[in-house]
Amino acid sequence: MEKITEEQRNGIYQQVEHIINSKKKNYNRILTSEEKEYLETDSYGYLLSLYYHGTIDDVKLENLIHCCISIAVKLDEQLSLKKTKSLVDKLLFHDNVLFHIQELIPFLNIIIEQTESEIVN
Repeated sequence: MEKITEEQRNGIYQQVEHIINSKKKNYNRILTSEEKEYLETDSYGYLLSLYYHGTIDDVKLENLIHCCISIAVKLDEQLSLKKTKSLVDKLLFHDNVLFHIQELIPFLNIIIEQTESEIVN
């Protein structure tokens, strides 16, 4: 078995690093000031973490952001991390309805009612 030279080893490390870096996801969306009023920083970070971990793609991320903000506007409050997680759980993991925002509209009132009842409890 041949020994690998330091130069070859460095070349391999550079190739591996390039492959890893090329697979990293970049998401450059910045919330508008109006969106920031209705979505806590931690909530937005949670949504981004779902994207960066590959749980959702960029389209689903945008749909989730829009849905969270729509519900927060309806509730007239900033959506907390706890409520965001609850909403994502209902939309993404249980109901499996998160495809296009137009498809979510019939579900928004139901989700708002459930979210409001959780607030009271």
